[in-house]
Parts: sequence; C-alpha cells; structure tokens
Amino acid sequence: MVGREIGNNLSDDDLPSCSSEEEEDNEFDEEAHFQEDANKISSKHIKHTDMEEREKEDMDFPDEVETPLVNARERFSKYRGIKSLRNCDWDPYENLPEDYAKVWRFQSYQAAHKDSVIQATEEGLPLNGTYVTIVLEVPSDIDAASYFTLNQKLIASTLFPNECKLSVMHFKIKRTVENKTPVPSKTLMEFHCGFRRVTIKPAFGIETNPGAATEKYKYSRYLRDDGPLVASAICPIIFDPCKVMCFTPESIKQPNVSSIIATGVVMPPNPMRIILKRILLTGYPLKCHKKKSVVRHMFFDPKDIKYFRPVELYTKHGCRGHIKSSLGTHGLMKCVFNDFIKQNDTICMPLYRRVFPEFYEKTWNPNAIEQVRQKH
Repeated sequence: MVGREIGNNLSDDDLPSCSSEEEEDNEFDEEAHFQEDANKISSKHIKHTDMEEREKEDMDFPDEVETPLVNARERFSKYRGIKSLRNCDWDPYENLPEDYAKVWRFQSYQAAHKDSVIQATEEGLPLNGTYVTIVLEVPSDIDAASYFTLNQKLIASTLFPNECKLSVMHFKIKRTVENKTPVPSKTLMEFHCGFRRVTIKPAFGIETNPGAATEKYKYSRYLRDDGPLVASAICPIIFDPCKVMCFTPESIKQPNVSSIIATGVVMPPNPMRIILKRILLTGYPLKCHKKKSVVRHMFFDPKDIKYFRPVELYTKHGCRGHIKSSLGTHGLMKCVFNDFIKQNDTICMPLYRRVFPEFYEKTWNPNAIEQVRQKH
C-alpha cells in the first residue's frame, strides 16, 4: 500500500525520462526476439545427429541396457541366460510367429537349386533363333508413353522355379567406405539383386561360427563398418550366386557413388537360422573380499535377484561367478567368483532372446496396407 501511495504522489516531471535512442534499442530487441532464426536446426538434422550419437554409444558400450527400478523379471521375461552363444541348444521351432506359416523351407537347398537349373535349361523355351512376342499390361492410371520411349532398352528375364515363393533370405554384406550414414536394423532399404529389386526391412546379424550347421547370428542394432554382416529378411527366394547392392530411400536419390550403403552376395535361404539379441545388465562392487563381493545397481528388487539367480555372471577383467543370495531390500546381492575381484571391476549378466525378421508385405505386394505393430 505504501508503494502505491508513493507512486500516485509522483508527478510526471519527477518520473525518469527515456531517450529516443533507448526506445529504438528496445524496439529493435523486440523485433529480433520475434524474428525467425535463420540458423535454426531442422528436425531432420536433429534426428540424424541423435542417430549418430546412439550409434556411437552402441559401439562404445555394446548391448548394455538400464535395469528398471521394479519388475525387471517382467521387463526381461522373454530373455534367458546361456553359457555360450556358439554351443547353446536353442530349439529353432520354439515360439515361431504366425507369419512363418507363409514361409517356404527347402528340405535340401542344394538339390532344389540343381533341379531348378536343369528344369530351366532343358524344359525351358529355346530362345536361340526363336521369335517371341511379349505383351506388357500397363495399368490405365499410368501413362505408358512416359515409361516406354524410343531408343530405350528393356530387360526381359525369367525366374527359376521356386523363386516366386517367400522365404527368409540372408545377404552377406559389407559397409562401403564412402557412405557414413547411420542405418539402424529393420530400416526400410532397397536391395538390388541382379535385375531384381526388393524393398525390405532387414535385421542385421554378426556371424559367430561361419559354416557350422548350428550357427547362430548375434543381432546388431546398426549396420556396422568394422566387418561383414548378415542381413536377414522375408522376401521372394533368390538363388545364388548373385551380387547385392544396398540402398536407403534417401541415398538412392543421390547421383554419386556415396549412394551405395553396402555391397555383398546372396546366401542360401534358411528360415530356421537363429538370430539372438543380447543385452547386458551391469552392476558394480560395493564391498570386495577375496573372491566374494557385494554388488549393487544391477537389480533394485530382491524378487528380481531371486528370479535371475541361476544366470552366470562374468566381469570385464575375466572373472566368472554366480549370485549367492540377496542382501537387504534395495537390490544388493552377494556374489562369488572364481578369482579375486577388484573394486574397479564391472559385473555383467548376459541375457538372450530370439529375434525374427519383420514380415513386410509391401515387399511382394506394393498395394498392401502397412500395419503398425506394437513392440512388446
């Protein structure tokens, strides 16, 4: 009240006068404040930068995830602990998705490939010296004159038997040196396999034991540039040998050589090939005494510790051990190792689950309606 009375008693002559220069500066600041910034970062650039940071984090700390504060046993219910990725027994028919009912599997791929080649060469139409009339059906809503012009070459080819059927195809690819764009797994890509082009969402995997009958692929979240990867997808069958060039919808529009994301070859189709995704739950020693240690920050609930107790542990310094018991109610646990544990060590628990390639129906039916599937 006192402040109001004083303000009311002041006359106009007593108030501080503002110069015209200060008024102009204030007006200029307001205009600059409301003016659109020309150097504003676009949302596409932010997304690309965020993807680069996530790819670098995946390279520095591979497979590490954060443990939820509660119910880790429900969050990781689909995962299981195994001792060795190469020698584990994983049933290939266990919990197959419904889409695998539409996938073709060869009993003997080599025999089917040989029979298809013989059938195409012996029973096929002899084109040498034979006149053939080819009729192309063009939809009414497409202007045929814009697609077929004079002096334009067309390629007419046939497919081997069984090449129109769907199966889980595997492509062994390697990242090119020119292109550095981050490519996450299950991203929409276009593969050029000879004269055929397929639009797929491949799942990337790393070979663990090449050539073995029980080989399993280790799932990779990104298309890495430190070695060859295997891209798996559900698409029409392509017989080998066949070269592959990989593009993304953005890179295929570029006119230079950097548009090629990766190159490789076609591998035999095999729906029973297992792709395992690995995650690492990490903890840190709170107290260490010889081969025993109290570990924290791996779990935050005694029920989660009891659930994951049978899983074997290992440290980044080479020790192996197991969970002995829970300690308290805040997620501490007693662990025993096969060697002396150090205070600066990190305890890891590897968990695995099987990953299946995405059933992308637009690969063979461009008019199909894309379904958005929820991630569990």
